[in-house]
Order: sequence, then C-alpha cells, then structure tokens
Amino acid sequence: GYKVAFVRQNDGKILIPGWSTVLTPSIMPTMVARIGTDGALDASFGTGGILTVTDLDFFGRAATLTSDGALIVVGEDFGRFDEGAGRILRFLVGSCGNGTTEPGESCDDGNPADGDGCDANCTPTGCGNGIVTAGETCDDGNASAGDCCDAVCQLESDGSACDAGDACTTGATCTAGACGGGGAVVCGGCERCDADRGCIADLRPSCFSTALPGASAVQLKNSPLDAKDQLQFQIKKGDFTLLTDYGDPVLNGGDDYRLCLFDVSGLDPKVVIASNVPAGGTCQGKPCWIANDGGFKYKEKTGVNGGINQITLKSSEDASSQNVKGKGAGLALPKLSLRTPLRMQLQASNGKCWEDAYVTASKNTYQQYKAKGEF
Repeated sequence: GYKVAFVRQNDGKILIPGWSTVLTPSIMPTMVARIGTDGALDASFGTGGILTVTDLDFFGRAATLTSDGALIVVGEDFGRFDEGAGRILRFLVGSCGNGTTEPGESCDDGNPADGDGCDANCTPTGCGNGIVTAGETCDDGNASAGDCCDAVCQLESDGSACDAGDACTTGATCTAGACGGGGAVVCGGCERCDADRGCIADLRPSCFSTALPGASAVQLKNSPLDAKDQLQFQIKKGDFTLLTDYGDPVLNGGDDYRLCLFDVSGLDPKVVIASNVPAGGTCQGKPCWIANDGGFKYKEKTGVNGGINQITLKSSEDASSQNVKGKGAGLALPKLSLRTPLRMQLQASNGKCWEDAYVTASKNTYQQYKAKGEF
C-alpha cells in the first residue's frame, strides 16, 4: 500500500490515508487506517482499524482535518470516472473531543480535559477508565486487584503478590505500581511453558524419522514388580542424519537427551512417558556417554536417569538408527492399555529429534504395549 500523510486527531489517534493494490490489483481502493494511542490499529474504526472504499480508483496527494474532525483528502481520479481529474474526499472519521458522542465513546464534552466528568479518552471520570484523576494514585483501566493498582485505584503496597500476565512467571511482586520480578515456572519432563497456557506437552512439530513403514518400533512391558518394567524404542533405516545433528552428549554441559511418549488422541497432546538423560557424567566409574564410529552410545546400569539404561545413536546418509532401552521403576510407566494414536520422540537439547507415530498396536493390554511405526 501507499500512504498519503499522517494526520493527528485531537484525541491523539493518528489517521493514515492512502491506497492499496492488495485487495484487487486492477483497482486501487482508497483506504484510511487509524492508529490508537497504544500504537495498535483502532478496532472501533472501520474494519479492524481500516476503512476501505473499493469503488474508487483515487490517488490521494494531501490530507488535513477540519475543525469538526472530518478528514479531507485531496487527490486525483485514476480512470474510474475521469482520469486525471482532481477530487476531494471527506471522511467523517470521528474524534474524541469534538463534542459529539460517537461509536466507541461513552461521552464527549468537546474538550481534552480530565476530571471534568468526561475525560480525555471520552469515558466518564472515575476509577477504572485508564486516566488518573483526583483521589486516585493509579488507574490501569480496570477495577481488579492483584495487578499493583487495586479495585479503588490505589497503588498496592510494594512486595504485594501480583499477576505478571505471563503463565510462565511465578512469584511476581509489586514495586512502585509495577508488577515484576519472580521466577520461571518449572515444567515437568517433556513439557514446555506457554505464556498463555502454562505448562504444556512439548511435542515438536518436525523430527527425523524413517520413510519405511514398520522400520521403527516401540515396546512397553508393565510388570507387577516395577523393577521389572521395560521399554524399548528403535528406529532402523532412518532419515539422513549427520553426526553433528546429534550434538555432543559426551561433554559435561553438552547436549542432553530426553525420551517422550505423547498421547495425540485429543486436541492437545499429553505426556505419557518422560525420561531425561543429561549429557556427560560418570556411570559406574566410566563415562556415561562415549563417541564411537559414526555416533554415540550411553550406558548406565541402575536407571537413575528416568530408567534409561542404553542409548545408541548412529549417523548415516541412507540408514541412520536410534535405539533406546530402559528398565526398572525409574521408567515410571503409565497404566497400560494406552489410548492411540501415540508419538514417540527422542529429543536432543540442540533442537533435533527423532520420532515415529503409532496408530495400530499388535499388543495393547494392561501388561504390554507393542507397535510398529506408521510414518
């Protein structure tokens, strides 16, 4: 689109007249956008903040506001009626402070003063309208407490608990009317924190897999004795995987791994199994991770890291492979039989992952789940 000018209304909102070829390339409709004092499109104006006149091929050249708040745009016609002819368009855009109560306004007393019964944002003077007036020490535009400005528009005391407006922050407190501080919410295994929803399953949208149906498999065995529980996840003849895709799990502080089984039968995925295996470390007196020809191997006998005893990673141009085995109570297996479909992902902290989907199981009882991949 093309702008003509910026015109500021009495209420601080900005009008931007112009034209665009986006809607219909053969016609250039006249458009006027209005930006609110918060810097966003004013939703009370036009459609989503933009007024469009589609039956004119009009090129605006200059713009101004009249004393009654109307927008005047001067320009020329471009072929719809009389090509090259000068034209003047007048838009009744509405403006707070013009003495007329218009859509989006609760009052309009014809001036930009606050505290006279109708404030500069054309709302009645009072707590909760977003403008601090006599008797108030704050006004955040609502009548709610817990946000550092209480229900009667008084600052809440420093140190008061407040809602930071972010589901991933906990323990925030008020300081001089501002909510801040606190710490990050700690989510469970195979979860991440979403600012709106809090902790949710961290199902990654795209991972390495295999193009061959049945080239991957998952098997879970839930014994009456937790110490005998078993897990195996394996991908054979997987996607082309470079050695560097695996990162460096050998180095202390290097790339951690986690095995995640997700129930994807509903609208939101749910974590079924989560086992975390950190990089580096010493297991039974030896390095937990070692680098070998074209890959890496993890070995730990006790299952202290989520019950995982072994991880084998192989890189290859045509047949990479990933194999994970676990045993014991540390697996924290769920009750079987499982809802399907399921997705198993081996996730590395460098952002890479390897997965397959499991829709139909050859066994799905309260003691055992067994299936081959179907990607």
